[in-house]
Amino acid sequence: MTRAAGVLWRHPDFLKLWAGQAVAMVGGQVGMFVLPLIAILTLRITPGQLGLLSAVQALPSFLFGLFAGVWVDRRRRRTIMLSADACRAVVLALIPLAIAMGVLRFELLCLAGFALGTCGLFFEIAYRAYFPSLVDREHLFEGNSKMAAGSSVAEAAGPSLGGLLMQLGGASLTLGVAAAAFAGSALSLLGIRTPEPLPAVTQERRSVLADIGFGLGLVRSHPGMRAMASASATMAFFTGLTGVGSQVVAYWTVSLHITPVVLGLIMTLGSPASFLGIWLAGQARQILGIGPTMIGGSMLCGAATLVMSNAHGPWTVGLVMFAHCCFVIGLVTTGVTQTSVVQAITPAHLMGRTHASMRFLVWTATPVGAVVGGLLAGRFGVQAMLIMAGVGMLCVAPLWLVASPVRTWRGSMAPTERGLERVPAGPA
Repeated sequence: MTRAAGVLWRHPDFLKLWAGQAVAMVGGQVGMFVLPLIAILTLRITPGQLGLLSAVQALPSFLFGLFAGVWVDRRRRRTIMLSADACRAVVLALIPLAIAMGVLRFELLCLAGFALGTCGLFFEIAYRAYFPSLVDREHLFEGNSKMAAGSSVAEAAGPSLGGLLMQLGGASLTLGVAAAAFAGSALSLLGIRTPEPLPAVTQERRSVLADIGFGLGLVRSHPGMRAMASASATMAFFTGLTGVGSQVVAYWTVSLHITPVVLGLIMTLGSPASFLGIWLAGQARQILGIGPTMIGGSMLCGAATLVMSNAHGPWTVGLVMFAHCCFVIGLVTTGVTQTSVVQAITPAHLMGRTHASMRFLVWTATPVGAVVGGLLAGRFGVQAMLIMAGVGMLCVAPLWLVASPVRTWRGSMAPTERGLERVPAGPA
């Protein structure tokens, strides 16, 4: 790590953001865990309705993803984050009230899921745009690594805590704790004292569509961001082939005869693997440079998928555990590095649109990949489909980075291209 490594542990406002987001992540995981259970146990919904409930939570990314980037660039980012946390707290608190009054219906639960997905979308874009105003450029990688570590703990602890709360106090207690977590996150944001720069003001107010097009155009015209966005979208497509892991789990269970207990152990290993990935990303960044680190992370995901799809014999469980950990390490390595790079090279007044444009490609490619993966699995079998996904991650997704200036980026952070800081706030 750099000579300043660890400095953020002495940064009071970063600690407030870090602690608040760790609590909010736990609350989000608890909420995600309990909503389907309420639908199944309380409303007795069908499998088709359960799929619809999942879909409406993802729908805001398609409907509002690009618009969210424009909105974030026109408003105070911390205010948007506060509003999103407060809204999620209220929505989660209203569900137990609806249960107590006997008025909870499937439609109302879908509406709550849509609201939670919308708030989460705006929060994510605002958070990514806000972070560089809180943390100096030279500490972005350290900051994103620490935030990712907190998220890993939350993702591991959330479902377990949700299950325990459901067992002890039912849905009302569980949702109450989740709502309190988001309220706590909002309070931590209120305690931040570092001033946030005012949103950029242009002489002429541009239309939302014009600003959306400008954000997409910036990503397309910038060689490094274009390559990273294309690589991320390609990676998301091939990850989508696996059903974002569901096809893999089905393959392990049906074809490899891995028991549910062992399956749970394998999935639990994802959390320590994330920590290892964060550490390895820092080491690789210093030794190889950020370009090779992102390329290597993508290739590691592909190699791990190929191992998982060909694990047979007496070492099956061990190989699957090892491959799953390698896959998580590859994802974390690429994700933390790319997020830090984009934050470092993007002007503050374009941060929202840039992140929204890049994320929108991923949000689009993932469900397309899931549909294609289902068709391929039905036609050629799950194992063949997983092999295709692994080859795509290993050989296709990294090509965007290899064929771009990203492959030459060495050192601890990507260079800021000359003139990029002078890009106007809206279309010329």
